[in-house]
Amino acid sequence: MSLSVQIAFDYNRCTPPVIDDYGFPQDQEYKSYKLILDDILEFAQLHEQIHSYGFGDIQQMTNDIITKEEPRYPRMYVNPNVAAFAHGEIQYGFNIYFIDRLDIDLTNQQDVLSDTLELAKDFYSKLYLSDFEAEWNAQLLPFFERTETGVGGWLLSVTSTQKSDYNRCVLPTTSFANGLTWEELMMLWKDQAQKWADVNR
Repeated sequence: MSLSVQIAFDYNRCTPPVIDDYGFPQDQEYKSYKLILDDILEFAQLHEQIHSYGFGDIQQMTNDIITKEEPRYPRMYVNPNVAAFAHGEIQYGFNIYFIDRLDIDLTNQQDVLSDTLELAKDFYSKLYLSDFEAEWNAQLLPFFERTETGVGGWLLSVTSTQKSDYNRCVLPTTSFANGLTWEELMMLWKDQAQKWADVNR
């Protein structure tokens, strides 16, 4: 029997316990993949209940590669997902884990799921209420992972869409037209297209 429970999710900018009502910046400010990750890191650092943050492959989730020590919990961990190029935009995928330590006898499973779900809700509410453009096809999946440390929590999979205005003029390549830059060549193509448009009238 599959059972689902639907409850209200009326979070606003003031709800998550984040210092100074932190919010993600506007879409126009995103210039690189690293800046997106920097903003996610800042969210984790400002949140009262998140005690450590990590980024990388799944094997590093419970093993901090910088300190060489086990991270503090609850932990927010970002694992990069698929990035896709589309016309006029780039889509960045992220798997974001909100995890906490499980007791050896697993008696705290429900507490771990409940507490880490609240962290995921805090992050998603900031993401949802932010000013930059994103696809909100987020999914939450519970998991119980046993690596070096038994941990459990939630996996939030989300895709962020960023405008991409790349064209021939911004690429760091040499034009194939002798003596012409990409911008000059583009103007010639534009003039030629206008001539054809005039002919077709």
